[in-house]
Amino acid sequence: MPSIPRDDNRSVAIAGVSSVDNATPTAVRVNPTTKRALVDSLVATDSLGSSSGTLTPLFVDLDVSANGDNVAIAAVGGKIIRVINGLLIASAAVTIKFTDGLAGTSVSGRCAVIANGGFQIPYAPTGNFQTSVSNALVLNLSGAVQVGGWLSYITV
Repeated sequence: MPSIPRDDNRSVAIAGVSSVDNATPTAVRVNPTTKRALVDSLVATDSLGSSSGTLTPLFVDLDVSANGDNVAIAAVGGKIIRVINGLLIASAAVTIKFTDGLAGTSVSGRCAVIANGGFQIPYAPTGNFQTSVSNALVLNLSGAVQVGGWLSYITV
């Protein structure tokens, strides 16, 4: 094992390992005034890591109002659509659910929303819900009510 860094008095300094190879010893940075460790964010905001590489989140604005099925995200051939977060607001009382394709199986359960109300889909890098391969994500409304918002998602 490579030697661990030491300070000027030959005392062992706090050390970690490099994220590049998980082996190379690396000194931990400390604020000299507060003596607190300086840690970089471990959450990337522009991509998500996966065993097959890096996935870039995609974004879609929603503005639908037809009773029944409304395509929120068009199908992507050979891919699953996985929703990682979002926000929906309804102009009037309505029940909302996401389905796996047109007239498809519910993937979110039904959510009753009051007039001018809505809900946030929390950030979950592993996904809140998803379609099956090559299916659209559909937003189903129980009535002809304007629903707006946004979704962020990945395709896998």
